[in-house]
Amino acid sequence: MKKVFCVLAAALLITGIMAACSEQDGSTPASVKKAGELVIATSPDYPPFEYIAGSDIVGIDMDIAKAIADDLGVKLRIDAMDFDGVLASIATGKCDLGISALSVRPDRLESMDFSDTYFDSTVKILVPVDSGVASSADLNGKTVAVQLGTIAGVVAEELGATVVNVKTNSECILELKAGRVDAVMTDKGPAEVFARNEAGSIIMLDEDLASDDIYAIATKKGNTELIEQVNKTIKRLIDEGKIEEFIEKHKDAE
Repeated sequence: MKKVFCVLAAALLITGIMAACSEQDGSTPASVKKAGELVIATSPDYPPFEYIAGSDIVGIDMDIAKAIADDLGVKLRIDAMDFDGVLASIATGKCDLGISALSVRPDRLESMDFSDTYFDSTVKILVPVDSGVASSADLNGKTVAVQLGTIAGVVAEELGATVVNVKTNSECILELKAGRVDAVMTDKGPAEVFARNEAGSIIMLDEDLASDDIYAIATKKGNTELIEQVNKTIKRLIDEGKIEEFIEKHKDAE
Protein backbone atom coordinates (compact mmCIF):
# COMPACT_ATOMS: atom_id res chain seq x y z
CA MET A 1 0.00 0.00 0.00
CA LYS A 2 2.84 2.34 0.87
CA LYS A 3 4.49 1.57 -2.46
CA VAL A 4 1.29 2.36 -4.36
CA PHE A 5 0.97 5.64 -2.49
CA CYS A 6 4.53 6.59 -3.41
CA VAL A 7 3.91 5.79 -7.08
CA LEU A 8 0.72 7.86 -7.05
CA ALA A 9 2.45 10.73 -5.31
CA ALA A 10 5.25 10.65 -7.86
CA ALA A 11 2.74 10.60 -10.71
CA LEU A 12 0.90 13.57 -9.24
CA LEU A 13 4.17 15.44 -8.82
CA ILE A 14 5.12 14.80 -12.45
CA THR A 15 1.65 15.88 -13.59
CA GLY A 16 1.97 19.11 -11.59
CA ILE A 17 5.39 19.81 -13.07
CA MET A 18 4.10 19.18 -16.60
CA ALA A 19 1.15 21.47 -16.02
CA ALA A 20 3.42 24.19 -14.68
CA CYS A 21 5.72 23.83 -17.68
CA SER A 22 2.79 23.98 -20.04
CA GLU A 23 1.59 27.22 -18.46
CA GLN A 24 5.10 28.70 -18.60
CA ASP A 25 5.60 27.71 -22.24
CA GLY A 26 2.81 30.07 -23.26
CA SER A 27 1.22 30.35 -26.68
CA THR A 28 3.10 30.14 -29.95
CA PRO A 29 1.91 29.86 -33.56
CA ALA A 30 2.91 26.20 -33.41
CA SER A 31 0.95 25.48 -30.22
CA VAL A 32 -2.11 27.28 -31.60
CA LYS A 33 -1.94 25.28 -34.83
CA LYS A 34 -1.53 22.05 -32.86
CA ALA A 35 -4.63 22.89 -30.78
CA GLY A 36 -6.53 23.76 -33.96
CA GLU A 37 -8.02 26.89 -32.46
CA LEU A 38 -7.07 30.42 -31.43
CA VAL A 39 -8.53 31.27 -28.03
CA ILE A 40 -9.26 34.94 -27.47
CA ALA A 41 -10.68 36.71 -24.44
CA THR A 42 -13.01 39.66 -24.92
CA SER A 43 -15.65 41.71 -23.11
CA PRO A 44 -18.52 41.99 -25.61
CA ASP A 45 -20.02 45.16 -24.21
CA TYR A 46 -17.97 47.66 -26.17
CA PRO A 47 -19.66 48.43 -29.49
CA PRO A 48 -18.54 48.79 -32.21
CA PHE A 49 -15.41 46.84 -31.23
CA GLU A 50 -17.08 43.86 -29.54
CA TYR A 51 -20.77 43.40 -28.96
CA ILE A 52 -23.51 40.81 -29.12
CA ALA A 53 -25.77 40.61 -32.18
CA GLY A 54 -28.37 37.89 -31.80
CA SER A 55 -26.43 34.93 -30.48
CA ASP A 56 -23.09 35.99 -31.95
CA ILE A 57 -20.21 38.08 -30.63
CA VAL A 58 -19.23 40.47 -33.41
CA GLY A 59 -17.42 43.76 -33.93
CA ILE A 60 -14.29 45.34 -35.36
CA ASP A 61 -12.05 43.38 -33.01
CA MET A 62 -13.80 40.11 -33.78
CA ASP A 63 -13.21 40.63 -37.51
CA ILE A 64 -9.53 41.21 -36.74
CA ALA A 65 -9.46 38.09 -34.55
CA LYS A 66 -11.02 36.02 -37.35
CA ALA A 67 -8.36 37.27 -39.76
CA ILE A 68 -5.59 36.24 -37.33
CA ALA A 69 -7.13 32.79 -36.93
CA ASP A 70 -7.50 32.42 -40.72
CA ASP A 71 -3.85 33.37 -41.26
CA LEU A 72 -2.90 30.68 -38.72
CA GLY A 73 -5.22 28.18 -40.40
CA VAL A 74 -7.23 27.49 -37.24
CA LYS A 75 -10.72 28.03 -35.84
CA LEU A 76 -11.50 31.03 -33.67
CA ARG A 77 -12.79 30.45 -30.14
CA ILE A 78 -14.17 33.50 -28.35
CA ASP A 79 -14.28 33.44 -24.54
CA ALA A 80 -16.59 36.21 -23.29
CA MET A 81 -16.07 37.76 -19.85
CA ASP A 82 -16.03 41.13 -18.10
CA PHE A 83 -13.15 43.44 -18.98
CA ASP A 84 -11.27 42.89 -15.73
CA GLY A 85 -11.44 39.16 -16.45
CA VAL A 86 -9.93 39.77 -19.89
CA LEU A 87 -6.90 41.44 -18.32
CA ALA A 88 -6.48 38.56 -15.86
CA SER A 89 -6.87 35.96 -18.61
CA ILE A 90 -4.12 37.60 -20.65
CA ALA A 91 -1.70 37.98 -17.75
CA THR A 92 -2.11 34.34 -16.65
CA GLY A 93 -2.04 32.84 -20.14
CA LYS A 94 -5.55 31.39 -19.95
CA CYS A 95 -6.17 32.74 -23.46
CA ASP A 96 -3.87 32.99 -26.44
CA LEU A 97 -4.80 36.62 -27.08
CA GLY A 98 -6.82 39.37 -25.50
CA ILE A 99 -8.71 41.36 -28.14
CA SER A 100 -11.00 43.84 -26.46
CA ALA A 101 -10.22 47.46 -27.43
CA LEU A 102 -7.16 47.21 -25.20
CA SER A 103 -5.30 50.42 -24.50
CA VAL A 104 -1.52 50.15 -24.30
CA ARG A 105 -0.54 51.26 -20.81
CA PRO A 106 2.75 51.06 -18.85
CA ASP A 107 1.22 49.03 -16.01
CA ARG A 108 -0.10 46.43 -18.45
CA LEU A 109 3.29 46.08 -20.12
CA GLU A 110 4.56 44.50 -16.92
CA SER A 111 2.52 41.32 -17.49
CA MET A 112 1.59 41.51 -21.18
CA ASP A 113 3.15 41.87 -24.60
CA PHE A 114 1.31 44.07 -27.08
CA SER A 115 1.05 43.95 -30.84
CA ASP A 116 1.45 46.91 -33.14
CA THR A 117 -1.40 49.36 -32.68
CA TYR A 118 -4.36 49.39 -35.04
CA PHE A 119 -6.66 52.16 -33.75
CA ASP A 120 -6.32 55.59 -32.13
CA SER A 121 -9.06 56.48 -29.66
CA THR A 122 -9.92 59.10 -27.04
CA VAL A 123 -11.95 59.08 -23.83
CA LYS A 124 -15.32 60.84 -23.98
CA ILE A 125 -17.80 62.10 -21.38
CA LEU A 126 -21.50 61.19 -21.39
CA VAL A 127 -23.94 63.23 -19.30
CA PRO A 128 -27.71 63.69 -19.06
CA VAL A 129 -29.22 66.42 -21.20
CA ASP A 130 -29.29 69.73 -19.27
CA SER A 131 -26.93 68.34 -16.61
CA GLY A 132 -24.93 71.53 -16.44
CA VAL A 133 -21.70 69.61 -17.11
CA ALA A 134 -20.11 71.30 -20.11
CA SER A 135 -16.51 70.09 -19.92
CA SER A 136 -14.10 67.86 -18.01
CA ALA A 137 -13.40 70.75 -15.60
CA ASP A 138 -16.96 70.42 -14.32
CA LEU A 139 -16.34 66.82 -13.18
CA ASN A 140 -14.24 67.86 -10.19
CA GLY A 141 -16.14 66.60 -7.16
CA LYS A 142 -18.70 64.80 -9.32
CA THR A 143 -19.40 61.05 -9.43
CA VAL A 144 -18.40 59.25 -12.62
CA ALA A 145 -19.14 55.67 -13.66
CA VAL A 146 -16.48 53.77 -15.62
CA GLN A 147 -15.95 50.21 -16.72
CA LEU A 148 -13.65 48.43 -14.27
CA GLY A 149 -10.06 48.19 -15.46
CA THR A 150 -10.32 50.77 -18.25
CA ILE A 151 -8.23 53.89 -18.80
CA ALA A 152 -11.35 56.03 -18.24
CA GLY A 153 -11.08 55.41 -14.51
CA VAL A 154 -7.54 56.81 -14.40
CA VAL A 155 -8.59 59.91 -16.37
CA ALA A 156 -11.64 60.48 -14.15
CA GLU A 157 -9.51 60.34 -10.99
CA GLU A 158 -7.07 62.85 -12.45
CA LEU A 159 -10.00 65.19 -12.99
CA GLY A 160 -10.90 65.01 -9.29
CA ALA A 161 -14.02 62.89 -9.78
CA THR A 162 -15.24 60.13 -7.50
CA VAL A 163 -15.03 56.97 -9.58
CA VAL A 164 -17.69 54.26 -9.51
CA ASN A 165 -16.33 51.06 -11.09
CA VAL A 166 -18.84 48.70 -12.71
CA LYS A 167 -18.35 45.59 -14.83
CA THR A 168 -19.83 46.75 -18.13
CA ASN A 169 -20.47 49.92 -20.08
CA SER A 170 -24.18 49.08 -20.17
CA GLU A 171 -24.21 49.17 -16.37
CA CYS A 172 -22.52 52.58 -16.51
CA ILE A 173 -25.39 53.89 -18.62
CA LEU A 174 -27.95 52.39 -16.25
CA GLU A 175 -26.25 54.13 -13.32
CA LEU A 176 -26.40 57.42 -15.24
CA LYS A 177 -30.06 57.05 -16.22
CA ALA A 178 -30.97 56.18 -12.64
CA GLY A 179 -29.30 59.36 -11.39
CA ARG A 180 -26.78 57.52 -9.22
CA VAL A 181 -23.82 59.10 -11.02
CA ASP A 182 -23.29 62.48 -12.67
CA ALA A 183 -21.47 61.23 -15.76
CA VAL A 184 -20.04 58.24 -17.60
CA MET A 185 -16.58 58.15 -19.13
CA THR A 186 -15.64 55.64 -21.81
CA ASP A 187 -13.81 55.44 -25.12
CA LYS A 188 -15.09 57.30 -28.16
CA GLY A 189 -16.45 54.27 -30.05
CA PRO A 190 -18.87 52.99 -27.42
CA ALA A 191 -19.63 56.56 -26.27
CA GLU A 192 -20.91 57.41 -29.74
CA VAL A 193 -23.07 54.27 -29.78
CA PHE A 194 -24.60 54.98 -26.37
CA ALA A 195 -25.19 58.66 -27.20
CA ARG A 196 -26.96 57.63 -30.39
CA ASN A 197 -29.06 54.94 -28.69
CA GLU A 198 -30.01 57.29 -25.83
CA ALA A 199 -30.55 60.40 -27.97
CA GLY A 200 -32.81 62.88 -26.20
CA SER A 201 -31.74 61.87 -22.71
CA ILE A 202 -27.93 61.52 -22.86
CA ILE A 203 -25.38 63.58 -24.77
CA MET A 204 -21.68 63.13 -25.49
CA LEU A 205 -19.47 66.16 -24.86
CA ASP A 206 -17.23 67.34 -27.69
CA GLU A 207 -14.07 67.32 -25.58
CA ASP A 208 -11.48 64.59 -26.24
CA LEU A 209 -9.48 63.21 -23.32
CA ALA A 210 -6.53 60.79 -23.22
CA SER A 211 -5.56 61.46 -26.84
CA ASP A 212 -2.77 58.86 -26.49
CA ASP A 213 -5.34 56.08 -26.03
CA ILE A 214 -4.25 53.54 -28.66
CA TYR A 215 -5.54 49.99 -29.14
CA ALA A 216 -3.47 46.86 -29.61
CA ILE A 217 -3.80 43.11 -29.11
CA ALA A 218 -2.25 41.57 -26.01
CA THR A 219 -0.85 38.23 -24.95
CA LYS A 220 0.95 36.85 -21.91
CA LYS A 221 4.43 38.25 -21.41
CA GLY A 222 6.95 36.26 -23.44
CA ASN A 223 4.69 35.09 -26.28
CA THR A 224 6.95 36.85 -28.77
CA GLU A 225 6.43 34.53 -31.75
CA LEU A 226 2.66 34.79 -31.51
CA ILE A 227 2.79 38.60 -31.39
CA GLU A 228 5.04 38.59 -34.46
CA GLN A 229 2.37 36.59 -36.29
CA VAL A 230 -0.34 38.96 -35.08
CA ASN A 231 1.68 41.93 -36.34
CA LYS A 232 1.87 40.36 -39.79
CA THR A 233 -1.91 40.08 -39.90
CA ILE A 234 -2.42 43.63 -38.61
CA LYS A 235 -0.03 45.00 -41.25
CA ARG A 236 -1.84 43.07 -43.98
CA LEU A 237 -5.25 44.32 -42.82
CA ILE A 238 -4.04 47.92 -42.70
CA ASP A 239 -2.30 47.69 -46.09
CA GLU A 240 -5.43 46.19 -47.67
CA GLY A 241 -7.71 48.77 -46.09
CA LYS A 242 -9.55 46.07 -44.17
CA ILE A 243 -9.49 47.85 -40.79
CA GLU A 244 -11.36 50.77 -42.34
CA GLU A 245 -13.81 48.28 -43.87
CA PHE A 246 -14.41 46.72 -40.45
CA ILE A 247 -15.01 50.17 -38.92
CA GLU A 248 -17.50 51.05 -41.64
CA LYS A 249 -19.20 47.64 -41.30
CA HIS A 250 -19.89 48.14 -37.58
CA LYS A 251 -20.53 51.90 -37.50
CA ASP A 252 -24.23 51.38 -36.74
CA ALA A 253 -23.61 48.92 -33.88
CA GLU A 254 -26.10 48.97 -31.00
